[in-house]
Amino acid sequence: MGIGWKARAAKPGKVFAPPAVLEFQAMQSRRANERRKTWTGGVAHGFSEMQEADLAFWMAATPSERIRSVTMLIDEMRVMGGEDGPTPRLQRTVGGVRALRG
Repeated sequence: MGIGWKARAAKPGKVFAPPAVLEFQAMQSRRANERRKTWTGGVAHGFSEMQEADLAFWMAATPSERIRSVTMLIDEMRVMGGEDGPTPRLQRTVGGVRALRG
């Protein structure tokens, strides 16, 4: 192939992949492990329980985190309202829906 590795016939139970694929898989694994260590979540069984979780989240945030979040929301509202140019639109070339055949 000219990229430094050669495809070989795989022995039973063995899978050969180019180094770039192996590095990508290792990166995904590292990112997943980092998310497991830092992300939290749960299930709210009703609107009032979600309100309590929301309040707890914002009360645990530092003042600078709260200000940063509000600033990001204001920027997003300006973009969506068309204040900073045309409003964003979905690209029609991204994908589509086709009728199921068969």
